[in-house]
Amino acid sequence: MSDVSSIPRGLRSAHLFDLELTPGTPHVLSRGGTTVRTVVPIAGGRFRGPRLLGQVVRGDDWLSYGDDGIHRLSVRLVLETDGGDIVLMRYTGIRCGPADVMQRLAAGEPVDPNAYYLRIAPEFETTAASCAWLNGIVAVGVGARMPDRVYYVVHEVL
Repeated sequence: MSDVSSIPRGLRSAHLFDLELTPGTPHVLSRGGTTVRTVVPIAGGRFRGPRLLGQVVRGDDWLSYGDDGIHRLSVRLVLETDGGDIVLMRYTGIRCGPADVMQRLAAGEPVDPNAYYLRIAPEFETTAASCAWLNGIVAVGVGARMPDRVYYVVHEVL
């Protein structure tokens, strides 16, 4: 085995952007067994960071959750930069926490983001030359579910 001592043991990151999403009315697709599948359209939003700025053109969150209390996110967003470039952002994620906290979130109540876990793993795809660097990065995000919006702080893993 070759020497692996030079592989970094910790992760470094840089702020990529803050992302604010406005969810639309959820559509329940199925209640199969103990799992509920829902599609939540994304009605709009904005993103702002040191290298990217723009709006969310459209999107959907294909959400599933069951008796384990874990919400599994599968989201696709179309982003448009203020320069007019189009970027596809896909992410999977997990939202979970104590049952009472999750019930308060489901009821639309404000909840301290430190009371639950909301993490995402975004990927990007674009043909725009000015944003092509996004195609080759790994990103992670930490989020908060507010009564009327979802907010993420997204980081590029360096």
